[in-house]
Amino acid sequence: MSAAASPPAKGGYFYTFDGERWTPKGPSRSPWDRGALSGMAVAGLLTHLAEEVAAPVPMLPAHLTIDILRPVPYAPLAVRSAVVREGRRFQLLETYLLADKEPAARARVLRVREAPSPTVPAPLPYPPPEAAGDQPYFPPGHGMLSLLETRLIQNAKVGASGGGVIWARYEAELAPRLPIAGVVMAAMLSDFGNGLSRILDRRQWSFANLDISVHLVRRPVGEWMLVAADGLLEGLGVGLSNMLLGDRQGEVGRSHQSLFIAPMG
Repeated sequence: MSAAASPPAKGGYFYTFDGERWTPKGPSRSPWDRGALSGMAVAGLLTHLAEEVAAPVPMLPAHLTIDILRPVPYAPLAVRSAVVREGRRFQLLETYLLADKEPAARARVLRVREAPSPTVPAPLPYPPPEAAGDQPYFPPGHGMLSLLETRLIQNAKVGASGGGVIWARYEAELAPRLPIAGVVMAAMLSDFGNGLSRILDRRQWSFANLDISVHLVRRPVGEWMLVAADGLLEGLGVGLSNMLLGDRQGEVGRSHQSLFIAPMG
């Protein structure tokens, strides 16, 4: 059975792939611009492309930076990957989403060789997903409800310093027969920080992210990932979202977003 003919995932697909171009589907649309891709969809595809690049030895993607160079159009996309620094201890690679043959988004991934070293335990101070209750993060009717299951642990108050905390797992696939897991899931959920931290009232302000930066100390495991987010804002039109990422075994890393703050309308 070809990928195009595979049974649909429960939550649908972010893209289809014909061997040359990736075509966005409904789940990929941006909540800020209906003619563009969401940061979550951009992060997922760029990270998947990076994970497909062969490494000379077992390596961990220790730092992943995603830059949205311009709005990525909701249209078929060409892609490109390149290793810009080769090595057996460190490797730096870049992946691109191209629109009209020009880069619209880029990921830079620093890989570090894996080797035995001491462990500092980092258990999560939150209940596991099955003990977190069944309250979803998204309100009834929200489009994200079909893409992933969420369990709300802590809800942020608009404008307050305390952030939001959720467990999440994807019910959609990145593309047919291409589940979302591990590092790709970490990158995609790192797009949640601005909304989860509720740094501002979205009825009055837009706070779209301009980038995503992810630091990992190991690969996430399992279908559930925890995201705990808070934010910073000092009245200059720029915000910062900070996230703790974890799985059932404990913390796996941190992620951040730079936010563009502007009045709605």
